[in-house]
Amino acid sequence: SLQLLQEMDWKNFQELCAHYYESLGYITKTITAGEGNDIDIYLYTKDKPNKVFGVIKCKSWRKLLGVNLVKALFTAQSDKKAPLAVFFSTTGFSKAAISFCDNKHLKLISGKQLLEQINTLSLETQEQLLK
Repeated sequence: SLQLLQEMDWKNFQELCAHYYESLGYITKTITAGEGNDIDIYLYTKDKPNKVFGVIKCKSWRKLLGVNLVKALFTAQSDKKAPLAVFFSTTGFSKAAISFCDNKHLKLISGKQLLEQINTLSLETQEQLLK
């Protein structure tokens, strides 16, 4: 439920986002607190496990996320030369943050959208993610 998602601590939310991408067939590497501020998860494809495919940021906040956090992820994406960036938020994003992502390979995914995506997975995978 959205309520459960919004009550998660940051570490559990980060792990959920990583496991979600693993369920889609990607390899993930989560970053521990203090290692990097702008990236929480590195995403790799199975055919190129040593080349960063995507960078992911996860925020378990109770307010809409602003454009500055999104810009920081975009900068990290450029620095890593990653074709994809994804920002997960348990709530959502400001209009300025959404506008900033126009014409960029940077996806913003709210808690509601994440739940919708999880609901398209098999029941077995959904139960694994819940655990």
